[in-house]
Amino acid sequence: MSEWIRVEDRLPEKDFCYCLVSRHYHRNPELKSVHYAFFTKDREYARSEKKYYSRKVQGKLSVHFDVSEAGFVVTHWMPLPEPPE
Repeated sequence: MSEWIRVEDRLPEKDFCYCLVSRHYHRNPELKSVHYAFFTKDREYARSEKKYYSRKVQGKLSVHFDVSEAGFVVTHWMPLPEPPE
């Protein structure tokens, strides 16, 4: 599998793709979890689909992922592995 990539370092290059993300609750960074997520480069599109998005809480990079719900910060991502043959 791939290594985790920090969202501050790089976002996925492919628009409208799926990946794995690691996120934590913004008030308690120890509450970490891994999720299957949809990614889009278009933050305005993502914001229109996520009425509860808060840039102040999640940060500007989290909104690119559909698991950027209220109170959670996406910190890392990785591409999905290739499917089996």
